[in-house]
Amino acid sequence: KAAATLGIVVGAFTFCWLPFFLVSTARPFVCGVECSCVPLWLERTLLWLGYANSLINPFIYAFFNRDLRTTYSNLLRCRYRNINRKLSAAGMHEALKLVEKPDTDV
Repeated sequence: KAAATLGIVVGAFTFCWLPFFLVSTARPFVCGVECSCVPLWLERTLLWLGYANSLINPFIYAFFNRDLRTTYSNLLRCRYRNINRKLSAAGMHEALKLVEKPDTDV
């Protein structure tokens, strides 16, 4: 199962980034250094396709991992709101204890 997930992630990475890198690498050889024969809209579209890989990855992982799917579901339904408040209160209490502790070295 992990191998399948890894294969899909690598495949998505290749699909998203390979066109951009092929065009970027071939452009100086095909067009020359001083001019660009590749339309700007195509370059930007291919770059954004590469950026889209970062958007796709969480969905791939959630599709293959039940625990991650449950966590995403709970986050989207705001079921962790009380836990975050408790953690924040505990963290604040610990921080205040450190501030209130007198310094004995002075």
